[in-house]
Amino acid sequence: MIEIDALRIKNIYNKFCISLVVLFFIGVLYGCNSDESVDADIVTAKVVGKVSDESVSGDNNLQNALVKLVRMDAQGEEEIVSLSEAVTDTQGKFVLETYLDGVNHLFIKADKNNAELRGILASKVRQGIAVYMQPLNQVTTISADLFKSILISNNNPDYTGIRILIDEEIASTLDSNRSLIDNTAAAFETGYQAEEETFLRPEIGGTTSQWEYILSTKVNAQSALDRDLYYSASISSRQKAYQNYLGAVANAYVDSGLQFVTFSKVLEVSTRVFLKEIEKINSRLNFEFVRRTSEIRAGVLNIAVQYEFERLGADPSAINEIINAGEELENSIPNMQSQSELSVAYTNYKDVVIENLKELLGGNGTVIDTIEENIMNYKNELISIVDNSNDQSAVIDAYLNFYGNITNLVQQQIGTNSIQQYAANNILIMVNMYY
Repeated sequence: MIEIDALRIKNIYNKFCISLVVLFFIGVLYGCNSDESVDADIVTAKVVGKVSDESVSGDNNLQNALVKLVRMDAQGEEEIVSLSEAVTDTQGKFVLETYLDGVNHLFIKADKNNAELRGILASKVRQGIAVYMQPLNQVTTISADLFKSILISNNNPDYTGIRILIDEEIASTLDSNRSLIDNTAAAFETGYQAEEETFLRPEIGGTTSQWEYILSTKVNAQSALDRDLYYSASISSRQKAYQNYLGAVANAYVDSGLQFVTFSKVLEVSTRVFLKEIEKINSRLNFEFVRRTSEIRAGVLNIAVQYEFERLGADPSAINEIINAGEELENSIPNMQSQSELSVAYTNYKDVVIENLKELLGGNGTVIDTIEENIMNYKNELISIVDNSNDQSAVIDAYLNFYGNITNLVQQQIGTNSIQQYAANNILIMVNMYY
């Protein structure tokens, strides 16, 4: 009996050993025939996006577009950095994966029916996190092409400054015109340089650290805009996304120790320098950019003027009147077909602001009309200098002198109430700088 039990134990042991050997060889064979090895410790970063339905011609089929993530160097050399190509689903959606971490301004390219759509990913990819790309369409494609043109010109592109200004009309005008794209990219670069130079001028008072903080905030705001546009399902939700972007940048000025009015001042100067460059390129493009920049400036103006009225302690009815006038200005601009229409719209907004300002200032409000007459003389001088100057610094000087002249005038005319004096000065500068 003991011998039988010993024999059984021996047989079980032998079978166990044989099983281990078989499992070992199965593992070896599987490892040898596996196409790729996956390291469980490495986590990928994900990019979520979609192809816009208005960007696909023909059958409007959003499915089966091939999408890849690309890193581009200053020489224009491309490196595919997605693990594999993604394929869009029936809604045009896709998810890309990459091992990169902490890198932004990657290109996304989607190929459908031999047509390529492009975009720039503002967000930094992060391992284990999904970031969003706004829907790929003609607007994102032209924005990416402008970014690339500046990049290979050995400059550091400001993608946020490009993307916020490109709309459907501008993208359509620039589409497939290489020369026009390159010239427009150069104008963007000149405008960006003017923005930085103006910000750092002593009259504005910005510092290098403040500038870097604002640039960082712009990138974060662009990332949020990309996400919001990905989820936007209506025109109103897209408009709200852009307003949130402008609000975030405006708040960055305040958070860095400056004022909303500073943003408006700097934006006006850099916009004028940019438009002077665009004017040399193409008349149709010039008006399209005048209209688009007017819309952006109106958004910033509305934020800053509201703040100054709140600083003055305006009652809710006055604040609402200012808000409504600002929204009416913003909403009317996209449909305008001439610069004269734009000027009238800004003048109507200004009239509402000035009337409310005079009432709010009480006794000091009686001098506003006199101040306004003098401001018109300063403004005519500003326009003459800017229109006849080809020097970027001269344009900046002209605007800074214009701001300074208004400040001196307000200080002479309005009493010692520092809050009234300061707020009135800022409001009068902002409502008079546009032309």
